[in-house]
Parts: sequence; structure tokens; C-alpha cells
Amino acid sequence: MTKYIKVVLLLFLATNLLSQGVIINEIMNAPQGGEPEWIEILNFSSESVNLKNWKISNRNTSTKYTITNSDYVLQPDSYAIITKSDTIFYFHSNIPSKVFIVPQMPTYLFRNDSDAVVIFDSTGFVIDSVYYKRSWVVSGYSIERIYPNGNSNLKSTWGISTDPERSTPGRKNSIMAKFNDLAIKTFTTEPVQIFQGGSFKIKTTIYNIGINPVESFKVEFLIDVNKDSIFQDDEKFAEIPLSQRIESTDSIQIELNISGLISGDYRSILRVLLPLDENTANNFVIKTIKILPPPLSFNSIVINEIMYAPKSPEPEWIELYNRTNEPVNLKNWKVGDSQTLKTINVDFIINPADFIIITSKDTLPFIYPWPNRNKILILSLPAFNNDEDAVRIYDQYENLIDSVYYFSTFGGTNGFSLERVSPDQPSNSASNWGTSKSPFRATPLLKNSLTQKDKDLTITNIRYTKPILKLHPVKLNIAVKNIGKLALENFTVKLINHENGDLIGEKLNAEPLAPADSTFITFHFTPIETKPYILTAIVSHPEDEDTLNNSLQIKLEVSYPEESILINEIMFAPLGDEPEWIEIYNASDDTINLKNWYVSDASSEVIITKSDFLIFPNEYLVLSKDSTILNFYDINSKIITLSLPTLNNSGDAVAIYDQTKFKIDSLYYFGSWGKTGSSIERIDLTEPSIDSLNWSIPPDTIKATPGKENFSRRKNFDLRIRTIQTPNSMDYDKTLNAQITVQNWGLNQVNSFSLKVYNDINFDSTETENELIFDQNYQVPLNKKDSVQLNLEISNLKPGENSLIFSIDFPNDEDLKNNRIIKSVNVGFPTTSVVINEIMFEPLSGYCEYIELFNRSDKSVNLKNWKFNDMRSQDGKANFINISSTNLLLNPGEYLIIAPDSTFFKYISQGDSINFKLVILNKGLNLNNDFDDVVITDLTGKIIDSVRYHSSWHSSMIIDKRGRALEKINPNLPSFERSSWTSSSSQIGGTPGRKNTAFIDISQQIYTPSVKVTPNPFSPDGDGFEDVCLISYVLPFNSGILNVKIFDSYGRLVRNLAVNQFATKSGNLLWDGTSDDGRKLRIGIYIILFEAESEQGEKFQEKLTVVLARKL
Repeated sequence: MTKYIKVVLLLFLATNLLSQGVIINEIMNAPQGGEPEWIEILNFSSESVNLKNWKISNRNTSTKYTITNSDYVLQPDSYAIITKSDTIFYFHSNIPSKVFIVPQMPTYLFRNDSDAVVIFDSTGFVIDSVYYKRSWVVSGYSIERIYPNGNSNLKSTWGISTDPERSTPGRKNSIMAKFNDLAIKTFTTEPVQIFQGGSFKIKTTIYNIGINPVESFKVEFLIDVNKDSIFQDDEKFAEIPLSQRIESTDSIQIELNISGLISGDYRSILRVLLPLDENTANNFVIKTIKILPPPLSFNSIVINEIMYAPKSPEPEWIELYNRTNEPVNLKNWKVGDSQTLKTINVDFIINPADFIIITSKDTLPFIYPWPNRNKILILSLPAFNNDEDAVRIYDQYENLIDSVYYFSTFGGTNGFSLERVSPDQPSNSASNWGTSKSPFRATPLLKNSLTQKDKDLTITNIRYTKPILKLHPVKLNIAVKNIGKLALENFTVKLINHENGDLIGEKLNAEPLAPADSTFITFHFTPIETKPYILTAIVSHPEDEDTLNNSLQIKLEVSYPEESILINEIMFAPLGDEPEWIEIYNASDDTINLKNWYVSDASSEVIITKSDFLIFPNEYLVLSKDSTILNFYDINSKIITLSLPTLNNSGDAVAIYDQTKFKIDSLYYFGSWGKTGSSIERIDLTEPSIDSLNWSIPPDTIKATPGKENFSRRKNFDLRIRTIQTPNSMDYDKTLNAQITVQNWGLNQVNSFSLKVYNDINFDSTETENELIFDQNYQVPLNKKDSVQLNLEISNLKPGENSLIFSIDFPNDEDLKNNRIIKSVNVGFPTTSVVINEIMFEPLSGYCEYIELFNRSDKSVNLKNWKFNDMRSQDGKANFINISSTNLLLNPGEYLIIAPDSTFFKYISQGDSINFKLVILNKGLNLNNDFDDVVITDLTGKIIDSVRYHSSWHSSMIIDKRGRALEKINPNLPSFERSSWTSSSSQIGGTPGRKNTAFIDISQQIYTPSVKVTPNPFSPDGDGFEDVCLISYVLPFNSGILNVKIFDSYGRLVRNLAVNQFATKSGNLLWDGTSDDGRKLRIGIYIILFEAESEQGEKFQEKLTVVLARKL
């Protein structure tokens, strides 16, 4: 220990007193028991003094009393007594000095309260005088002089006798000062509170209470550092030799600066050493010096936890934490809220790194199982506000040690404490506070649940997969997390059944778990009943600092298996006053308690029953809005009436939940599933509820089957055609490929069945044997819902609409309604079976357009759903017109006229034979006068015939082409070729429904490469008979370029009939007997030069003649 001493001497000398000879030395002014008053004098000089004629008086000096009239020499250091009576010897039998009896003195010369004693010499000179006061006097005791050389009128010169006889007449005073005597009365320290590490002053006064002056002495200051109560030289903090004269009764002041002491209580001694000192008892002062620990810094003690909003009966409390390495006594500390502070008046120690609780009541040990009563300080705390308030603590020196201004948003409401996260972080940071996570809602006298410990394991979660079912093992993954600062290993995890305390399992984890890491420990638990199970997981480690977070409890709700209860029938759209209802069915083998089960729609749910309610295996239960359901049905099952959610007619959800809120069954129906007044019934109990195909409407005669087996239930044996895939249309010469899916819709296995296909010729939807076109047996085992796809080919379907009936033949089938499907297949007609034969596109005013079709085939053609259209516009649109939406048979060789209105009949003259069918459209054909398309399509959309006509196709001999139809020369000629058309020569402009006027017989067809002219001769006279000639050709190659020229008999070229015209292998050219400039040529013989050349350079040439004739 370092000692540092600085001594400052302040010497203050008292005023010197004048030396005296004879002095008043003792006064008995207030005797008791008859003792007379007396005065003692002392010759304090070194000379003998004769007392003859000396006198004495009180304060009334005008009256004096002679001590003696005789010579009496008072020797140096000798005493003499002056009294009124010799009765003094009754009280003091052995007075060693001279006693003067002065009878003339009054009995009570000297007053008891205050008075004076004066001694005069023989000349009347005052030798000594004392003016005493009442405070000097004690009745029965003498007043003794302390200092013979002191001022007689100072109280400090006098004192009450301490002798056993209460006075010392004729001998040395009991309190007379020693001749050599220095004294220390006390010393003080400055400051009063001394802290470790600080310096302090020792202040004292050295008194010379001896009679003689002092010139040399020494002061020492020692501290009993080792506290053995013995002051040793090595414990001397100061040794001060002084050479300073101190007169009697004078004093000096001394100050010492001391430092270097650690905290504690020390006995110290301050002493003065004077050689020949006659009284060493007053040479020292022993005093305990308290060195306080260094003043605590801010946050050395922190507010660590606050319970400001407890639940009754818990009181409010605060927890403090000692962050220092020293115990701290909280005596005289203050604690309180923002307004009021309360003082701790008792010693109360908070140890290093430890906690204490301050609360108003002693009930905490009854609320929490662990608090140590010795760490709970009962103090009448002010009430803390729940919304916001402050908590403050001050030490005994009024220093603020910690304060927290909290808000309810910090946490700690509703019976939970407000915990500090870290003692080392700021007290007023909201992020450093939070609601306790302890299962006890607080951690008084423990490390806070929010504070990170060095070693701390916790269970954060127990994961498992729902639902939990009876007798099904549950895999429980217990998440253990190291939330401490240090890695831990060799910890154990237990899983306990809380109900009976049985240990489900225990596992040791030997691997180190790093801070902030987690690991999963897996256990398996098998519930044996459908009831809740409470399981507790516990992690253990011998060094874990917080065991409150070592366990986690979960409640395993054991659910019933999905679809153990089934929604079996729903009445969502009842008629009249019938209530809505739902039928459920126990499809399990267990009796099920429906207590706390729920039924819901898409938006709300209700409890089925809050009481025990058992539904047995294979039992039905009806859930109805009210009991009026019995007015509509005879129900034999149980019924529960409840506030069912209103079921929407357009569509809604229906769901059943068990007591764990696990969905047992559910579906979403649509209004299309049912109809008003009828329920929807479940078909198959083993099929999903959500499948629309698993629901059906019972017949109108049944309506609903609440509380009993559904009418629509799945049959034991039931085959159905599930799907048929066929083309909607096909061409007449193709084979129909059909894919039929046959499904076993019954419960039992099917091993064989037959598939039959009928072509319903009469379209009566009834199959007959004469309509059978396919029949085959299949040996295919099919279990429930199994399907087989059958691929079959059907040939020789007639063109037009075909109604095919596909039918399953299975003798045991209990439901024949799903055994057959009718499919319509449209078969296209042969191209040009029906041809465009005449077109009236520019009729005269008052007349209508028309199109003539001709059946050139040998079979009747049904024109149902046939269409024709004109030329498409630039955006691809055309005017499509349906020829007939019903059956319309066009027989071989028969005509069909398509006209917009009844003005068509103007083309028919009286007496004309009518051999055609007529379609009046009641809307315009809108054929263009210059050019347009006419396209005929059958019911499959196939183009049967088409032509793009031009007004230029008319005969050049006809000047006014209006009101004149284009006629095909022969129906068998291609419609798209110009050479196949010419103008009608009929007087009414056309021949609708009759043979064309331009008809040419081309029955004698050519097949070898050649050129043929028909008719020859021809007469282009406009009479409608052989007005044009047809030049038919067959080329020796597939295609080529034609050049056809006509010369008159003089060899002059009159007509270029074809100039570099592309041609296929065969074709026709038409000549109407006109020249290139449109002139009618004369009768005569004309030469036709026909030339063709292929792409490969092959050439073909023929010359032939034709005769142009006219009527004469």
C-alpha cells in the first residue's frame, strides 16, 4: 500500500497570560450539609509572601474582610484556606495547609448563581479576582483552578472538582493541569465521505493543557491496515517533528493529506509525543475511518425487469442487477417512479452479478416457485402507470445510477413483465426491452428470458404433420436451439406423456451445437385413442443457465380419418316451406362422437352439437334447419336441428370438420348439379365428394331420400359408355374410325360385354336389327371404374347425315340409361354429284336472280345443311346462304332452283312441265353483274361445285345480255371452264327447271389423243338449238399450251379461239360462230387448226373442219 502524506501545520498561539504570585485556587461557594463556604489561595510564585492585613471580598468590594491581622508568611507552592467557621474540619478533618478562620465573614458571602472573589494585599491592591457564573457551579462541589497561571476570569481556567471528597482544600487540585501535558481531543476528516482512490485531510488541534510552555514535540498518524487492533510502525502514515513554542492553554492546528487506502473500515490513531509528558492518556485519539468504495458509475446497478401491470394478486415489483464485481449495500438508496422516490432505510446487499427484487408486498414467493426471500426487499413503492412511467434509482450520495422511461409499447402488459434484453445496452432504448417469454410470464431473480446466457438450450418448436390419426405413428421433430453464447454438447432430450408421466423416449445428442444453431431430435408416438394428448419435450444439460425455457408442451389433437363421415345428400334448393338439409353417413367401422364437430358452407360455419352425440357405423344422420323436415319426409334416421348456413342455389361449399377442425369431407356444388325441389345424391361412397360425376338427381317421383339409402347409389353391375370419339364429318369414300371408352361404373367386376353399332336410318333414335352395322364381343376384365378403349372401323356410310347408335350389351347391367350414345356423323358427297347448271345474275326489272342445280349422279342427294356462297370480300367474308335446314332430297336428274322470292315464277310459262324443286330464300342472292363466284358446299363443308362466271361468257352475238342466264352446255362439263357456258337462247331469258337451251350431247366421249367437234354442223342462229359447237380434245401429254385458230374456206384467219392458253390433258373449247371482232360469220366450211405443245417440247397438231349453217 502506497502511503503519501502531506502535512500542513497551522500554528495559532494563544495570548500570553501575565504571571501572578498569590492566586485564588479553589472556591466552595455552594456547600451542602452545613459545610461553610471557603476559599483556597496558592502562592504560585517563587517568593514567600506575608499575608498580614490581606483582605477578601465578594463582588461588593466596598466591604472587605481581613484574613489575618498577624504576620503569616505563605511559602512558595503553599496553600491557605479562608473560611468563616472551624466547622470546616467536620467535613475535612485533615487539611494539610493553614486555615484562616474569619468570623466576621457572612455565612453566605458568595452567591451560588454568579459572584466574585477578590483578594487584596495589605495596601488594598487587588492581588487576584475571579468572577464566576452560574454555569460554573455545581452544588456541593468546589470550583477548582486548572491552570495556576491561567486567566482567573476565563471559564476554561476553572472546573468542577473530581476528587472523591468533591473538593481538595489545602492540597493540590484534582483537576489542576500538569506542568508538562500536550493533548489531542479529536480529529476530523475532510471530506466526510472518503472514497477509495481519493485523498482526504486529517484535521486536528494540539492543545498545551500543561502549565509549562512546550517547544518541541512530535505528531504521528497510524492506521491499523491489517486490522489486528495493534498499531505498528509499518502502519505509520505520518511522523511530524515540530519545533514550535506553545504556551500553556495555547493550541495549534494541524492538517494532513492522506491517500492510497482501499475501501473498508480502518481503526486509526493520531497521537502527540512530548518528552516528560505527565499525562499520556490524552496524547492520542483512536478513531475509525470509513473508506467508501469508489462512487458507483451510472448503470453499475441497472433496472433489469419491471412488473408494472401484474395480474391480481401479484404486486408490482422491479428487479435490479449488480453489474459490478463488488457487493453493493443499498442502504439509503432511493427508488421510485417519475414523481416519487422512496428511501431504503435498511442494510440490503446486492452481490456481484446478482439480482434483487424490490416490491411492496411479500407475496412473490407464493406466485413464483423459486424466489429467495433474502433477495426480496419490501419497500412501499409508488404505483407504476401502465401506459408510461419512469423507474429511477439513486445511490446514497444522490447520484442517479439508472433510470428507464418505459411505454406500454415496450412490452410487459397484461400480467407479463417488461424484461431488459441486455444489462450492457442503454436503459432507454426501446429495442433493449420486451415482453417476457418465460412460461411464468416473468423471471424475478433469474436471468431474463430475453437476455442471452452463456449456456442456454431451448426447445423452439415441435413439428409434426396433420392430421394425427388413431393407431398411426406420428413423427415428432423436436427443434433444440442453442440460444447461448457458447457451444454445448452431450445434452439429452426427453418426450413425456403428460397425462400419465410415461416416458415416450429419451435421446442423447453428443455432437456440439454451435451458438444460434438448431438441431432436430426425432421421436415417434402412436395415439391409441381419438382424444387429445398432451406431450412435453424437455432438453437437459447440467450447465444450462435457464431451465425455464427447456421444455415445450404441445397438445396433439387426434383427428378422425378423412371421409370417415361422408356428405351423402344435400337439399340446397327446396320448394315451398321445406327447410334446407344435409345428410351425412358414417362410412367407418367406428362409432364416432360428433361433439364439437362443425358443418360449413363457403362463408360460415356452425357447431353441429356441443353435447355428446354418437353416430354408429353405416348410420345416416340428417342435419336440418328445423324439424319441419318431418312434414315432408318419413325419416327413420336420427335428426339434428341447427342453424345451418344458408346454401346458395347457384353454387356453394359444404364441409364437415371434426373437433380438431380437420376437414373430414367437403365438396363444392354448382346449381347445374341439381334442380329446385330435388336433392343431389351421392352416387358412390368410395369416390371423391368433389367429383361432379359422383352426384346425381333422383327421379321426380323420388325427389330425395333423407335418412336412407340414396336412389342414385352406385349399382352392383353397371357398364357405361363414357366417351365416344368420332370425326364430326368425313368423305363418302373413307372409313369411320371410332374410339369408344367403356367403363365399369358398377361396384363388381365385369369380364365380358358386347358392343353394337346401329345406323339409325329413319332417325327415330331406336335401334333395330336391320340397322345393325357392327357387333363384337369383348373379353376384358374390368374392376370398378376401370375403363377400356375400343377402336373400331365402320365402312360404307352413305353420304349425308348418319345417326349412329353405339350400345353396350351386358346382361347383368342394372342401369341401361348409360349404355348407349347416339353420335351424328356427316358424310360428304362426291364432287360434282350436284352441279351448278344455270345462273341468272342480271335479271330484268321485276324478275329475280336464280341459280339452278342439277343432280347428275345416280343417287338421291339430301341437301340438308348444304350452303352456297358468292365471292369473298377482301377481308375474307362471303355471303353464305343455307339451302335447307331440313331434309331436302334431290333425286337423280332432278333440278333445284334457288331464288330469292316468288317473282321467280315469272320464268314459268303456262303449260311448262315442272320437274324441279324450288327453294325460296326470302332474301337476295346479290350476284354481281360483271363477275362473281357461286360455290356449293355440302353438309361437311366440302365444295361440291363452283364457278367464277364473267359477263363476257355470254355469246358475243347477243347485244343486250340483261335478263339472260348463263347455261351450261352439258351438266357433265366442268363448271369452272368458260367453254362449258354460254348464253341461254330462251325467249324468257333462261330455262330454270328444264333442259338448257345450250345443251349439247357429249355422251360419245373420246379417250385417245384426238380433237372432236360437236355438233357438226351447228347453226348459231339463236334459236336455242345447236347454237354453238364444242371442240373437245384429249392431249397425248398431261398439260401444255394451246393455240387454236379458225380459218374460212379461203384460208383467211377469222378467229383466234385460243392463244397460248394453258390446258390440261383434256378439255373443251366453245365457238359461237363469230369472228374476233364479234361479227357473225357466213355459212360455210371452216378449218380448225388445233396445236398443242408440252413443257418438254412435245407437239400435237390436228386439222379438222366444221360446217356453220343457218336456217333458210
